Amino acid sequence: MIRCTTVGLTAAGTLLACPLASAQAQPPIEDIVIQGEILNRSVGEAIRPVGQSDDDSDNEIDGEAGIYVLTVNDIFFISGSAGIGHSTNPTRTASDPGEDWYGEFGASIGVSTRLGGAVDFGAAVNVDSRDFINDDLASSRSVSTTAAVGTTIWGPIYGSVTAFGGLAFDDNFDNETSFYGLSVNASSAFKVADNVLIRPGVGLTQQWSDVSENNSLAATASVDAIYALSPQWLVSGRVSVSDRKYDDFYEDVTFVEREDSSIGVSASLVWRPSRNITMAASVAYEDQDSTFFLSEFDAVDTGLNISLRQTF
Repeated sequence: MIRCTTVGLTAAGTLLACPLASAQAQPPIEDIVIQGEILNRSVGEAIRPVGQSDDDSDNEIDGEAGIYVLTVNDIFFISGSAGIGHSTNPTRTASDPGEDWYGEFGASIGVSTRLGGAVDFGAAVNVDSRDFINDDLASSRSVSTTAAVGTTIWGPIYGSVTAFGGLAFDDNFDNETSFYGLSVNASSAFKVADNVLIRPGVGLTQQWSDVSENNSLAATASVDAIYALSPQWLVSGRVSVSDRKYDDFYEDVTFVEREDSSIGVSASLVWRPSRNITMAASVAYEDQDSTFFLSEFDAVDTGLNISLRQTF
């Protein structure tokens, strides 16, 4: 373990005062931070409710699906999505490289059903990619598998447990990083009007990877508001707060434990011309504070997306 002779500095000052210590971190610390954000995004895609698209909340308003996390109508499903977007901070770091446009693609195939009339079960294989035009560091690919169970816990409260695992790559399918973990969530839904739904939720996600510096435990609380303009049009908004603690983020180099706290606000306009086709326009703002200076950032993302889904 390397120690500096000067103490009492900030994290930034310590790193400047210890160039040899920073140089021993392989890969460089900034790359680890960016890799961690890519892993977080990959995990987020993996633990999306199995068999459910973002617009299924309109079914909840109509009373067809209640608050269930998993789609129940048909057992098997296949889905795909594509979109374009713009981010003001692609790498999600304090050393913001500048805004950039990206294209993204996703596909899933799996099964979702209800067991014994009470427990929802789903499993899927997912492929996701995001490619920035100028910023290769923020571009990524991921392949993941997911298995989830969910049921009503008490009254209007629904709980689910999701196990996930997969591989994350850079845009050239190099720098392979495995990840896996568990996510536990609880949510509810309250119909405040015929076409308005409020859905609060909380969750814990523990993820591990073969880069131990990115192992983390995250706690999240969120509130969604869904307003059905018509059977085809939907407006939704979300406010979320999260706290993520990293198990072993180079404390012997940075002299600080890494813990990130973030708040996010987003809104979407969704058009569903048919049961199997969904188009959405979205805007999201995220602001993150951290005990490690390089992990602090804010960003505004906008995007257009189309998704197709077939159940059978």
